Amino acid sequence: LTVGMPVEAKKKVHTIGDSTMANYPTDGSTDKRGWAQMLQQFFNKDNILVNNRGKSGASSKSFYKEAAYWPTLVTGGSDAMQAGDFLLIQFAHNDEKNGGADGDVVKQYYTNKGDAASAASTDYRGTTASGTYKDYIRKYINEAKAMGVKPIVVGAICRKYFSNGDIRRNGRHDLGDSFTLCDGQTLTKGNSVPASDDTYDYVVQARNVADEYDDVPFIDLTTLTANMYVQYGEAYCIANLFCNDDSTHPALLGATLIAREFAQQLKVQAETETNAKKKAILAELAQDVIVSSEITFNPTSGDMGRAYQGQSIVKEFNVSAFGLNTGASMTITTDGNFMVSTDKVNYSNSVEVKGSGNSIITSIYVKVNLLSPGVQQGTLTATADGKKATMKLS
Repeated sequence: LTVGMPVEAKKKVHTIGDSTMANYPTDGSTDKRGWAQMLQQFFNKDNILVNNRGKSGASSKSFYKEAAYWPTLVTGGSDAMQAGDFLLIQFAHNDEKNGGADGDVVKQYYTNKGDAASAASTDYRGTTASGTYKDYIRKYINEAKAMGVKPIVVGAICRKYFSNGDIRRNGRHDLGDSFTLCDGQTLTKGNSVPASDDTYDYVVQARNVADEYDDVPFIDLTTLTANMYVQYGEAYCIANLFCNDDSTHPALLGATLIAREFAQQLKVQAETETNAKKKAILAELAQDVIVSSEITFNPTSGDMGRAYQGQSIVKEFNVSAFGLNTGASMTITTDGNFMVSTDKVNYSNSVEVKGSGNSIITSIYVKVNLLSPGVQQGTLTATADGKKATMKLS
């Protein structure tokens, strides 16, 4: 008997994109977290299952071409797309390789010049914002729609590139201040266009592709994250939202806030969208969004797995709470043979997590010592500011 497993989800949300979206190990080997990795907690798990297929290093081109990624979603096994599912498409970070020039075209340029070394070192993943990038976004949309899957295009989260308190143009994936032009015969670097020119803006071009369809919504997570970073300020972002020495990848707090921001915007656009077909798609997904101020656990299942008698099992959970009084703390408790820790070293039946601002987002570790054969059961409980959440452990 397996206790605490979630009910089979009725529909899946497949997410494709790059390292800012991908899953990362929770064993302490990295502080990176993809925002889609944290997305499940903001959906009703009985109706929606997030299948995060974000891939570190992927561009719109490489994710489509490489056999392990898009082809497995179209023709793969149990986690492949099915009619009625949703598809979130977020690319830009790695499409900007080669300064916004297409990698295949740059490679051909160096080949034509007889410069084999430069051709070999050229990154093929790069696309042009107004050209090959749009072509690949269309491929995802068209092939998903042909399967009865509902695509939603998402603006890539912005980079933490601050300048005078705001996020720079290239931090928002607009290379208009400095880009490379290459037609296969000539190559020039350091080109620029006025801020009013969106030719080299990947996010605007992604929106333009979505606008070509009457049933493909666009969610501007780029602007939402830029506004978030500016609101918190550069120092806070460096200290709390991003990985160490990294202006691109969010840490746990940043990834969770971004996932919640996306879920919230989904509900907002479901209310405000004026296009009937786009509104229907957003509303269908938004009805299962959970963005309350209640305490949530991620993963949402407390099944710890299996091991032999005499062994121990440790599993990481992320605990989130929003809308708290400023400075409120959280108490997390376990019972039975289950213990909890904030540092994966010191375990007890109760820990306290200090709050900062009106939100608490933290990693905790649950440990069980298997003293006897059979299923062992317990409870994980979190309380903060009058709110309470419990999850069965097994």
